[in-house]
Amino acid sequence: MLPILCLMDWLGLWAYRKVWDKAALLTLLPAGVIGILIGTLTFSFVDENTVRLLLGVITLAFSLSFFIKQGNTGKPKKPVRLFGMLAGALSGFTSFIAHAGGPPIKFYLLPLQMDKTLFVGTNVVFFFAINQIKLVPYAWLGQFSPENLIISAVLLPLAPLGIWLGLKLHGIVSQSLFYWISYSMMVIAGVKLIYDGLTKGGYV
Repeated sequence: MLPILCLMDWLGLWAYRKVWDKAALLTLLPAGVIGILIGTLTFSFVDENTVRLLLGVITLAFSLSFFIKQGNTGKPKKPVRLFGMLAGALSGFTSFIAHAGGPPIKFYLLPLQMDKTLFVGTNVVFFFAINQIKLVPYAWLGQFSPENLIISAVLLPLAPLGIWLGLKLHGIVSQSLFYWISYSMMVIAGVKLIYDGLTKGGYV
């Protein structure tokens, strides 16, 4: 997946190159690099499906709380630097181990209720940096086999289509609907992570 994600990151970065939250990135990115380092050092010992399962449970609980409050986000939360650092580190780690770094970043960014374009731009810049950094340890660990790269090449043409569709939808969706969709997608992501963790990990 990483070569495909990197292409999507380049396309997304061009689209949102002028719109991102500097303060949030200064909190998230250094911690994300630390998370990647931890993932690199523990790669041979950590069960990726256990990571998926635990992250899925947390993601599902976080997203369902939004709907328990009847879809009301409440007042915007003030950014807490320590929580942002923990979210960034967890994102770097889970992104490296299981390509599941999205939920932890949203744990931090969604409650801030920033403008939808600023929210997306900040996500794009964060994962652009994280995925580029991951290339080095992935290569060192021998993850880029010819078979993997062939599969990536076959799927690569779908990346620009996905980015184009996302940009079109972003321009149509209102701010309130954007957050409702974001939390809904988190529910789906949580269920998918739990399912993958249970089935691929041999728990069921």
